[in-house]
Amino acid sequence: MQYLLSRIQHWRRGERVLRSLRCSDLLVSEFRATSMASINLQPVPPFVVDAELGLSLASRWALWLREFNTFLLASGITDKKRQRALLLYQAGPQVREIFAQLTDVGGDSDFELAKEKLTQYFEPQKNRRYEVYRFRELKQGEKESLDQFHTRLRNMAKVCDFHDADFEIEEQIIIGGRSSRIRK
Repeated sequence: MQYLLSRIQHWRRGERVLRSLRCSDLLVSEFRATSMASINLQPVPPFVVDAELGLSLASRWALWLREFNTFLLASGITDKKRQRALLLYQAGPQVREIFAQLTDVGGDSDFELAKEKLTQYFEPQKNRRYEVYRFRELKQGEKESLDQFHTRLRNMAKVCDFHDADFEIEEQIIIGGRSSRIRK
């Protein structure tokens, strides 16, 4: 992932240099095409709506959407109409069927509204109790640093919607952490 982000930064710097040299848009487009051709991006797999063990539907949607946004950034797609079309295409036929049933989804270029409507659809299907249970079951891995464990807890706490996330994270570090010094 780090390699991919560094390649994107390198590509964007090259595009800025060409623009600063007042190169034609055709040359910048050519640079963009050849640069992106050197990065083979795999499309995001379709979102599976059917329930599976592990994460709730809302959590799985949030993860899928984060991956999709990373794909858009990496591929350099900024046109809102194209982003919306790709969102619906990449999400798969189940999501397209759900989207067709939603109301007030805006026009073809309302990408943010489409994401918002789909997120609103999947959000009520979040099983908060199960997410809290999963949070309580988290233990620090054998080779996992305290910082890595804390980051994992922080990400999971977002899904749990805790009133005081910092307190809950501290408690879980005491309960699930490997350090006996922290428990004292």
